Amino acid sequence: MDWELVYFARLLNHELRCAERYRRYLSLVAIGSGNGPVDYVRLLRDTVRDSDELVVSEKGAMLLMSETDQGAAAKAVERCKALCNGNLDLRFSVATFPKDGNVPSAFFDAAVRRLEAAKSLEKGAVVAVG
Repeated sequence: MDWELVYFARLLNHELRCAERYRRYLSLVAIGSGNGPVDYVRLLRDTVRDSDELVVSEKGAMLLMSETDQGAAAKAVERCKALCNGNLDLRFSVATFPKDGNVPSAFFDAAVRRLEAAKSLEKGAVVAVG
C-alpha cells in the first residue's frame, strides 16, 4: 500500500469539505511527463508554495492547492513551465472546486481526464476545461 497516496486521498477529502463549508476555492493540478517522474520531482518541489501538497507516483504528480481558484492555479503552472525552460516533457491539467465536483472521486477524475487530454497535445499543454 502506498501510504503517501492514502494520505493524499484523506487530505483531498478534508480539503474539499473545508472548501465547501467555508465557500472557498480548491484546485488540483495533475502533472504528467514523458520523461518519468524522477526528472521533474525536484523542480516541482522548488515551485510549490509551503501551503500546497505535492504527491508523486509512478504515473505522475498531483498538486493540491487550497484557497486557489482556477486562474491562480494556472499561474502556478506557468511558473513551473518557465522554470523547466522547455527542457522537460510535461503536461498539466487543472480541476477547481466547486466547478469540477464536490466529492473527491469526481474532483480527482476531472483532473485525471483532463491530463489524459493534455497528453495528446504538445509539450507544456495545460487543460483546465472539458
